Amino acid sequence: MPDSKRCFPGVTRAAVWQGFSEHGGGAFNLDYASTNSNALSSVLGLRFLKGLGTLFGHPLDWQTELAWEHRFSGTAQWVSAAFTDEATAGAQWKW
Repeated sequence: MPDSKRCFPGVTRAAVWQGFSEHGGGAFNLDYASTNSNALSSVLGLRFLKGLGTLFGHPLDWQTELAWEHRFSGTAQWVSAAFTDEATAGAQWKW
């Protein structure tokens, strides 16, 4: 495959609602509360592809991407976790 450099634009949307509880770890089971996190982002980047030849008759390529993402909404996200034995003494993180 010939070497190439390509620009790629994109728009992404993500939504996460599901929480979960761990089992089988005794006092170390974690309980993650479900969240409602919606995000809309635009992406603009470059994709570099270099053909390296063949390996056992199959093409061997090296690919890397460099991109910038701008998030329009859903910039604040929360994680709420607690040990299941101590459900009221959990912790919350925001980033």
